[in-house]
Order: sequence, then structure tokens, then C-alpha cells
Amino acid sequence: MSFSLDRLAVGCFQSYCYLIRNYNQVFLVDAGAEAVRILEWIGDRQVEYFVVTHGQGDQVGALDEVRAALSAPVVMHPEYAK
Repeated sequence: MSFSLDRLAVGCFQSYCYLIRNYNQVFLVDAGAEAVRILEWIGDRQVEYFVVTHGQGDQVGALDEVRAALSAPVVMHPEYAK
């Protein structure tokens, strides 16, 4: 299979964090909470990009901690990067 999408409900709001795999590329979308749990879920996969759909806390709450553990750039719409 060349494409897959997995989701994990995190945090008190149970917001979804997504792991998108396309061939050998892996993208983590909206690391909102529970960094340790997200990192365990990712396992040994090499994340190429962190994708942020918007800048609210339930989408970015665990991003700094996950980024510290995995070296990958963050991508988001420029309007949310302000």
C-alpha cells in the first residue's frame, strides 16, 4: 500500500493527531497533546514534516516536545505563522 492514514485522539479534548504515510514519507499532523504517547505511536518511523492545520493549543500543544525528539521542519499556512 502506498498511502495510509492513522489517527490518535489526544488530550482532554480528544483532538485527532494524524500520521500520514505516502510511500516512504511520513507526515505528522496536529501534535496537540500527550507528546510521550505520540512518540510511542510514531515508533521508529522517520517523520519528514510536522503539519499544523491551525495554531490553536489543541493542535500544537505537544509540538515543541515532539519536535525536540524528532528533527523535522514544521509546515503551516503563512496566516497561522504570525
